[in-house]
Amino acid sequence: MEANAVCRPGVIHGCYPQKKEAVPDPLEQWVVGTLNHIPRILDARKYRLRYIVSRVNRHTDSLKSLSENKLTAAVSELRQNLIRFGLKEKYVVLSFAIIRELSGRVLEKRHFDVQLLGGWIMMKGMVAEMETGQGKTLTATLASCTAALARIPVHVITTNDYLASRDAEILRPLYERLGLTVGAVVDGMESEIRRENYACDIVHTTNTQLTFDYLRDRMQIGNDVGNLSFQFRRIQCQQQASSDQLLLRGLCFAIVDEADSVLIDEARTPLIISKSNPNAEQNETYKQALSLAEALNDGEDYIINLRERGVTLTDRG
Repeated sequence: MEANAVCRPGVIHGCYPQKKEAVPDPLEQWVVGTLNHIPRILDARKYRLRYIVSRVNRHTDSLKSLSENKLTAAVSELRQNLIRFGLKEKYVVLSFAIIRELSGRVLEKRHFDVQLLGGWIMMKGMVAEMETGQGKTLTATLASCTAALARIPVHVITTNDYLASRDAEILRPLYERLGLTVGAVVDGMESEIRRENYACDIVHTTNTQLTFDYLRDRMQIGNDVGNLSFQFRRIQCQQQASSDQLLLRGLCFAIVDEADSVLIDEARTPLIISKSNPNAEQNETYKQALSLAEALNDGEDYIINLRERGVTLTDRG
């Protein structure tokens, strides 16, 4: 499993945040990769089980003693701090502790220590490899709920529609207890329903659905590459309730289940989408073609091959 954070929609990053397309040269890739690993190497203790468990456990006793009303107030305060200060370590740790406590109360499933480590690793943008039975679905709630509480749109990506719908329903009580909305986008949904589900705080879907919906948005965006013109166009579509409204809110934060399958195996299959362009001369072209066809005589201007289901024009034709 892997989590990838970009940003949340707003003034700074625009209303449709997405990663900028850039292809650095090999030397630049090496330098950036090395610099990114230096903080992790120097602070490797943060990725040890003992570190994150001890930090989260500091809040355990105090949270257990809270009533439901006081716990709701604690969630509200946490949300405000995450929105204001971002995904800073102390707030992420507190978020993990609150999510674990509420999961135990609502789902009767309390996160194990190894799940805390998995969620922590995903919050750092790394891949967390977990064995079967270690609870990947519950692990993902730590990262997804924390990001959603920070008002970052979250996509939880899995390999098929059944898992997307199932996980969304299983985890719905926990999400709603945290004051978060959840939706599932699967095959066969109408555009308006898709748009409503993508507007939720956490969206469960598949890589195929997300990719095609993003490609549809890109076709709608067209040449509006400038941030100001793009935002104006989006506001205009929303006010007019146009069918040209975009489906997504951007590509902000993704948790990928079965990352090896989605990012490697599925990536080998190209996903292609197209749309027709209006042709003002199309009707006139068809009329001319029909008129010419009516002037041709069978056997003189063309020969029909019934076996091959084909038509061949003669020299006269």
